[in-house]
Amino acid sequence: MSRPTVSRTSIVCSSGKDKHTYDSERADPPQRSVCSEPPSEVSSLSSLETESLVKRDSVVRRLDVRHPLRSNGKYHNPWPTWDAPSLAFNLLRFGRHAKIPSKQELDRTLPVLEPDFKASVPPDDGLAITWLGHSSVLVRFDGISVLTDPMFSERASPSQAIGPKRYRNPPCSLHDLPENLDAVVISHAHYDHLDRNSILVLNARFGADLRFFVPSGLGQWMRALGVENCVELEWWQEGHVPDKSDGLSPLFHSSIPPNGSNPLIMSAFLVSFVFLPAQHWSRRTLTDDNRALWGGWAVIGPKQRFFFAGDTGYCDAFRQIGRLYGPFSASAIPIGAYEPRSLHRCHAVEPEEAVLIHQDVQSMFSLAIHWGTFALTDEPFLEPRQRLCAAVDNAGLPSDSFVAFFPGETRVVLTGGRVLSSTSFRSKKQFSIQ
Repeated sequence: MSRPTVSRTSIVCSSGKDKHTYDSERADPPQRSVCSEPPSEVSSLSSLETESLVKRDSVVRRLDVRHPLRSNGKYHNPWPTWDAPSLAFNLLRFGRHAKIPSKQELDRTLPVLEPDFKASVPPDDGLAITWLGHSSVLVRFDGISVLTDPMFSERASPSQAIGPKRYRNPPCSLHDLPENLDAVVISHAHYDHLDRNSILVLNARFGADLRFFVPSGLGQWMRALGVENCVELEWWQEGHVPDKSDGLSPLFHSSIPPNGSNPLIMSAFLVSFVFLPAQHWSRRTLTDDNRALWGGWAVIGPKQRFFFAGDTGYCDAFRQIGRLYGPFSASAIPIGAYEPRSLHRCHAVEPEEAVLIHQDVQSMFSLAIHWGTFALTDEPFLEPRQRLCAAVDNAGLPSDSFVAFFPGETRVVLTGGRVLSSTSFRSKKQFSIQ
């Protein structure tokens, strides 16, 4: 099936050619949706997908895993390490952020690189991972391309006139992403992770060929934007990319043996998307707090596994994730937006805790995300990277096992965790976001 084309000037977002004309949050606030799939032929679950999901749920229910609590239409974290943000939290954090350095200092210490996706095609025994800024990552392996939390707008805010402004431009535009993008995973509804403009551009470019995997409660919001191919999941539930060919899809196989003693990896599909727990919260308006779920994602192929932690505080969930789905070939784990700890301890890890997550989920290689793009909290902009390097060393881990990229940098990770050198280069063009 050929994908619809869209003019670079018809819809614009993050960069000069990608800045969308919409300026405010006009979609209905997310509500709990009864149907996990929109009523369309493209996005309907096949009988085999449904059967696989039911089997997976029955297995999960027999295991000692935590599920989100729910009351009065709102989700709640189940761990004793959680303390819900208070009104005082929202008042104290308003307007607080570290000083943004000069452009000259940023260009010297955190240069934006132009990714070369054609030069970084992963080998059969590896994956390619590219940091696109903040929590946006493009990962390619086992014949599939996945984008996490696309955030290409200038501001992480309901309006592009006010709110947190990015101090590092996107390394590319949404139109520069590979043509064979298969899926987008969303961790939660906060504006620095769920960007309306980016969703609109991606949907206009790829249409129903691109499947969005979102937390339970965000399906209605996505469909209000015109997204037809959307799958909502609860923690521990699994989804798949649909067959896009006339015959047997390369993303499909009649059976896959369990991964050793792991009782969860029993899917009949070559690539599975599993929504996993995180200790966080959700809000886009004054009245919809925690009405949509939050979490991370495991993308599991026949050869490689990728873990996206989203945005999270540290909790026991990560040991469970590692036990049930690890080891992971590569992971994307947040390291920034954590100070002051009195306000952010429960829902944002600091670099030392990020290293614990890396170890808990049994990640062979991890990319640092959620830093170096927006000044959201008090820590200096380079502190997360500096503390990560020290934490990796203090944990006795190889220095290249958990690293912070430059925006736009790509690395190829081979089976077993061996990392090849970067395939990116300093940008020759600027993607203006004015």
